[in-house]
Amino acid sequence: MLEWLKENYPTLIICILLAAAVAAIIARIIYNRIHHISSCSSCGSCPMAGCCGKVKKDTEKQNMSNDEKTKNLQDHVDQQNDRP
Repeated sequence: MLEWLKENYPTLIICILLAAAVAAIIARIIYNRIHHISSCSSCGSCPMAGCCGKVKKDTEKQNMSNDEKTKNLQDHVDQQNDRP
């Protein structure tokens, strides 16, 4: 066993370094997702702009505001129609 390790130690070192690099990359991706860090610079040119978490949250807030505005406008119109 010791002789096999002596013969293959360069290969083992390279494999360990590659495994460490892959683990570091995966850890960084997980860290970025947890902390909502994006590699995107702008959503204007991104084909996934509507699916992004940040954009989706902002759109939900905007839609909620628009829904409230629509409801208020509809209530106002209904009040106007109810007047004699």
